[in-house]
Amino acid sequence: LTTYARHRFDGQSVIFTTSIGQRLRITPYGNSIVRVQAVRKGEDYYSDDHYEMIESHHWDGFFTIADHGSFFILDTGGDTPIEDDDSFTPGQNRWN
Repeated sequence: LTTYARHRFDGQSVIFTTSIGQRLRITPYGNSIVRVQAVRKGEDYYSDDHYEMIESHHWDGFFTIADHGSFFILDTGGDTPIEDDDSFTPGQNRWN
């Protein structure tokens, strides 16, 4: 993904948009459980019922978000918040 431009909430999800229109949607499914989806400009996300392996998408909780200028902390109330500051590092819960 390219440079961050803005973010907004859509229901329980937070959607980050890049300077060229790519979007990253993060949806909480439970404490410390999230779904991460990325699409190019003009593409749609898969619907919640696209994969049969997901039993339920319903969760009564929500994210809290803290904007730290160069990164964000998204917290579902679980043990470890998800942090975002430009680029994802596989195997970690932090973009850097």
